[in-house]
Amino acid sequence: MTAEDATGDGWLRKLADLEVVVVAEPSEDLKFLSRELHALKMRVRQIWPAPNLMPQAADLLICDYSADLAQRFAWLPGTPPAALLILLPRGGEIAIDPLVAAVPDAVLALPATPSAIRANLMLAINQFRFGQRMRAKVERLEDNIRSLRLVERAKAIMMAKKHIGDADAYQAIRQLAMTKRVPVATIAAAIVDSTELLGQDEL
Repeated sequence: MTAEDATGDGWLRKLADLEVVVVAEPSEDLKFLSRELHALKMRVRQIWPAPNLMPQAADLLICDYSADLAQRFAWLPGTPPAALLILLPRGGEIAIDPLVAAVPDAVLALPATPSAIRANLMLAINQFRFGQRMRAKVERLEDNIRSLRLVERAKAIMMAKKHIGDADAYQAIRQLAMTKRVPVATIAAAIVDSTELLGQDEL
């Protein structure tokens, strides 16, 4: 960790130039929040009244809490296009289920101090980016599993048609992949697709 990171300056610098969309009812508390966002050199766009569908073209979406907030997102659950920070109403009642359904990366109760604003901004961005990395990792693992299944199916086809063993079937697929300069999974997919297209007896 650098000295800048230890003091928070390094982290705060990462907020600069991020595009922020604020969907919240105008108030003195919101004006204060907006000033803090601009002080951090974030690019801020404010929208009110709240649209039926929340905007997606941003790095961070800051919006007022509402009971129907989750229904205002155009994206599927678990695939957010931006970090989400929800503003909690001053002295208002909050239903936990709708809040959880919105899957925020952070929440902020207004009025808030500059320190609380900055801490929650960093939390929202970091949580979102962590989620992105986890989703990418899951996708890679799922791709690997699909590839392994394809290779196993292709091996079974080769073993049945060529009357060879498991190792020889894999070696034949691997050799084809090397010759064509494509991944093993691509050759495996072609073998499986050809078998399904032509029928088991015609490969």
